[in-house]
Amino acid sequence: MRRKKLSEQEIDEIVAAQAANGTAWENWEEVNPIKSVSVELSEKAIGRLKTIARLKGEKGIDALLKKWIDERLIYEQQIISETRKMAK
Repeated sequence: MRRKKLSEQEIDEIVAAQAANGTAWENWEEVNPIKSVSVELSEKAIGRLKTIARLKGEKGIDALLKKWIDERLIYEQQIISETRKMAK
């Protein structure tokens, strides 16, 4: 299941609603800066990725690969979570 990306207005409303609640601020989530990585791909693979990116309306292969990796990470995390629940 994907998380809905909140708009700035929705975030502002949540923050304003929780401003008076001191316990709402205890669950701090650290922001991790984006880091670049490089992957070596064959010319053939790059050509195929460019075609797929174009067909899917992505800006380029970087955007397509990031989307695929994000989706796969969510999927894998769900599998791990469900496996841990079943093991208990």
